[in-house]
Amino acid sequence: MGRKLEENKELFNTWATTYDQSVKKPTGVLEDYNTSLKTAAGMVDHFNSGRILDIGIGTGNFTELFVTPETEVHGLDISDEMLKECQKKFPQFHLTLGEFPNIKYQNETFDLVISSFCFHEIPPNQRNEACREIYRILKPNGYALLLDIMFVSTQSRNQAEAEVENWDPSEEYALVGDLNDMLLSAGFSNVFWRQTAKYHWCVCAKKNGEKEDPPFKE
Repeated sequence: MGRKLEENKELFNTWATTYDQSVKKPTGVLEDYNTSLKTAAGMVDHFNSGRILDIGIGTGNFTELFVTPETEVHGLDISDEMLKECQKKFPQFHLTLGEFPNIKYQNETFDLVISSFCFHEIPPNQRNEACREIYRILKPNGYALLLDIMFVSTQSRNQAEAEVENWDPSEEYALVGDLNDMLLSAGFSNVFWRQTAKYHWCVCAKKNGEKEDPPFKE
């Protein structure tokens, strides 16, 4: 069973002041965290202007890779302490305390919606709704970029559990195929995947009705 919302808030509020230090050389399922962020960001390296939303922005490490003078960054997080740390680092960001998928943004607000190491915190019975919300708030031809700890099969997830020290049984990591189906069901027709580390996958999905090649080099 996953953690409850209040438990997650407490966890990330407590972690906020030491988070950046802890992910410099992380171990376990977060191993290669920084490499994954950079590889995932490269999947939309053509993006250099527009309005961005980072869901579960934390201290802003993923969003930082997308910032240009032509971008307007918005961030959503359940942890007010994480948002405080993020605002110290990036005073120009527009940050909101809130939970996902219960967000208040209007339809077709963002050119790019990103999220890193956050999707697994959404209860499984709310993940379809989360994908539909991302689709709703994206502008036509906008991109969603979701990076997380994920697995291609139950067997590979079980193998990871067996080999990772201090595996947290309260985490409910998604399977690639399940999330792929959710994104297609939400309306995305261009969905592209890349494995960014041993336990990490990133999906890039475009809100567009016409099939096209991926926006990055295979």
